[in-house]
Amino acid sequence: MKGIAHFMTGVAISTFFGQAVKMAASDQSFILLLGGIFGILPDTLDFKFGRYMDKPDIEIDPDPANINPQAISKQIANAANKAWTTGKPVQVQLHTVKLAAFKWRRYAVMFDSKKGEVITRVGPVVSTSQIPYPDTEPKEKKDRTGKAKLQGKLKQELQKPSVIDIMSGPSFKFEKKGDYLNIEFLPWHRQWSHSFTMGAFLALLVGIFFGALAGLISFLAFSLHIAEDLFGFMGGNLLYPFTKDRTRGAHAVKASSPLANFLIVYACIVIIIYNLNRFADSPVIQVPAFLYFIITFVIPAGLLYFVSKFSKLEDITQKDKTVEKMLEETDDVDDEFL
Repeated sequence: MKGIAHFMTGVAISTFFGQAVKMAASDQSFILLLGGIFGILPDTLDFKFGRYMDKPDIEIDPDPANINPQAISKQIANAANKAWTTGKPVQVQLHTVKLAAFKWRRYAVMFDSKKGEVITRVGPVVSTSQIPYPDTEPKEKKDRTGKAKLQGKLKQELQKPSVIDIMSGPSFKFEKKGDYLNIEFLPWHRQWSHSFTMGAFLALLVGIFFGALAGLISFLAFSLHIAEDLFGFMGGNLLYPFTKDRTRGAHAVKASSPLANFLIVYACIVIIIYNLNRFADSPVIQVPAFLYFIITFVIPAGLLYFVSKFSKLEDITQKDKTVEKMLEETDDVDDEFL
């Protein structure tokens, strides 16, 4: 989920405690804001600290003047095959391709588990807003797509292409695990920072300095962040350091889904209003709780979900189109590349 969804979840859980609501209202306490801070804290730890603590073994930085998809695939394959033959993990960082101040070359990388290949497809030039410039894709197939063979059977969390365009690119860790070559996307993400043990430790510190209620709210907000992420694809390392790997996500919703993020934020607003009213000296909302939530959330959310199924908004970034073209061309790439 996006940061605003996690933040609002943390604030919403804080409002279930009448004492916290009264402290915020009468004492100008920041305890509700504390819930929001701990709601986004796991990702803050990752993106502000974790990613910079994790050092890649190999960096792939395509030439902006002559991006070569075959060379990229070969470099990735060499790193993966090194991990397979040596038995030691190899981490690869893919960099973006910046052409000018506000222009970037998009490319995508995919691991085909069935064929045991890594495929790279060069896409259009895009703006910093990720909007493609017309007719900027390479014309020749050899300049557009390349692939290379990987050793071992592939096992990966994300069975989809990774689209790389602006700011910073993704990293992958290749590791031999039994009979499989495991491919881990963003190996620094959702590890120690997304564990209930880390949440309990930080909440204990908050509790010592600011009281038991503040500690409890901190832990619940932190834990709900982890729980929300488990509905996605990546999961989390739930009991680090007692567990070493991320769990598998439920694959129920994409973290970037606009509808899912909107509904979470909307649900949190509905909950916050209900709880603030519930603990007010003179409540304004008098209807029963079940009727309140049916009217304010269930019906609007149901209508929005229904409408979204029949009216698909156009993706102006055209990332999905890049993926579709990549999948279409996958079988058309000459075997001589291998």
